[in-house]
Amino acid sequence: MQYYHIALCSNTTYLPYALVTMHSIMAHHRLETYETFHFHLLTEHAIDGRKDVQEFLAVYPKAKLSAHLIDPKQYKQFDHPEYTLWTNIRANLPQMLKDVDRLLYLDTDILVVGDLRSLFTLDLEGKYLAMVDEIFLRNRTDVTIPNYLTFPIYNAGVLLMDLAKLREINFTQQFWEKLNQMYHILTSPDQDVINILWKDHIYALPQTYNVSSFLLARPETYIPQYKEELKECLWSPIIIHYARCAPWYWDRQKHPFHQQWIDFNKSLKYPAPLTYGTKNRWLRCKMWLKYLLQPSSRPMPIPLEILKKRWAEIPDA
Repeated sequence: MQYYHIALCSNTTYLPYALVTMHSIMAHHRLETYETFHFHLLTEHAIDGRKDVQEFLAVYPKAKLSAHLIDPKQYKQFDHPEYTLWTNIRANLPQMLKDVDRLLYLDTDILVVGDLRSLFTLDLEGKYLAMVDEIFLRNRTDVTIPNYLTFPIYNAGVLLMDLAKLREINFTQQFWEKLNQMYHILTSPDQDVINILWKDHIYALPQTYNVSSFLLARPETYIPQYKEELKECLWSPIIIHYARCAPWYWDRQKHPFHQQWIDFNKSLKYPAPLTYGTKNRWLRCKMWLKYLLQPSSRPMPIPLEILKKRWAEIPDA
């Protein structure tokens, strides 16, 4: 049997969105009889009795789901106003899954729309990790890059891990030691630690494996150097990443592929709930009043048709 191991980290609140990601993976693969996706969910409570989990396993008999229970209180010192502590917990994966040699970690704000299987046989050329370079940061003048980072800067929302090599270098211990040492100054804690410690051991994945709104919407990426990769992202994305614009938030509809997540979620028997990124009711009322009086102020994604026209205007390299 060929197992493709995929891990996600989620508290109970975000579990429905993790299930959307898992549904999207299974829906976009035609597996052979000998192939199975084995999902490893790092979460805080047992999931056996959940109807949405039972439905997922009933619809996809080729999927296997293992829940690994984590006590978040052990990591409360690493909670962050913008980044959940659960993203840090992925650092434990090499030690938790000692029988697994290669693993794909995915954030829960992801929709998979292409085939992932080639990642599990990809030659990493001796590297420990494989990630996508955030090329949209390179030519921006409105963003200050922390002085502890240098280009390339890799996004950790899609993280292919050679667990065997990571165990050899004691990845888990090194990660937590560096996080504890620098946590007070890090802007993207888990991602920053990985870029600081292992930049020279990261294999650069094609952009189509982590298609973010920043990549597609920023004019700095529409240059000849990135033309071919942008074409793949606009017409044939594999992993759509809704970083900083989770599609289940009514007030964060910024990703050009926003509607794809909404439509896929609606197709599920137990769709994930839509809610608000702004938790304060007064601020929500103020926000909607502003949108009512100034419709143009509402954050809306740039239509794909416009982005494709922008791409067509890029000169050839």
